[in-house]
Amino acid sequence: MTKMIQDAIRDSGLPVLEVARRAGVSQGQLSRFMRDERTMTLPAAELVCDVLGLELRRAASDRRGERETTATRRVKMPIGDDAVLSEIEKLKKASHRSWGDLRRGLEDLAYNNKAHTTKKVGASSRAFANRAIENTGLSGRDLLRWLAKNGK
Repeated sequence: MTKMIQDAIRDSGLPVLEVARRAGVSQGQLSRFMRDERTMTLPAAELVCDVLGLELRRAASDRRGERETTATRRVKMPIGDDAVLSEIEKLKKASHRSWGDLRRGLEDLAYNNKAHTTKKVGASSRAFANRAIENTGLSGRDLLRWLAKNGK
């Protein structure tokens, strides 16, 4: 995972400072990671991967309960506005959630923005946002742009 993220940062052509800014992580942390002086936390790695168009996949590796995490290139599924709207409307109906819940959940995932009344509401909004990401094939930030573009 480390090598793939480091290579993706180099291949992006973006300065480490810009990747750190977009991901909302410290430049020092990312610089030390790039020099193999420090590992990156999983939440920070997820934010950096989102900026770079990578997707982290986690899977249980063996009976000792160890976890293996890998980074893979995200392949964007072509999906139109009507299909996105249809998928999110189905999710909203099934989970009794609102457009605001989706927006707050996506902002929380993308920017670590804790704009929720309680931890339970935050967890529920993030779960709703993750289902929307999974069902539409769009990244969290792409969904936020979609919400803004469509006045939701």
